Amino acid sequence: MEQRFGKKIKAICENPEIGEPKSHNLKGLRGDHVDPFVIIYGVFGDFIVFVHVDHHDKAYAAAYEIAKALTEDEGLLATLAKVGVTSEELVAL
Repeated sequence: MEQRFGKKIKAICENPEIGEPKSHNLKGLRGDHVDPFVIIYGVFGDFIVFVHVDHHDKAYAAAYEIAKALTEDEGLLATLAKVGVTSEELVAL
């Protein structure tokens, strides 16, 4: 399983568009499967934020709560600002 996750994360880093765009309360995020798990992430220019990895049945609800908390994380916002990602882009999640 660890090798499968490693390969998938490498593939996402090489081509972030491979993940399926999410909608509704996860709009702005993408997800890609390593069955039965889902890797949920956001792409901001050249920067990828991996939000959550969990079993498919739990991943989306947890990712919503985590993404919401990320938009309030001053440390993350400061780090993203250093690489040119605005807080508005993150909040657009």
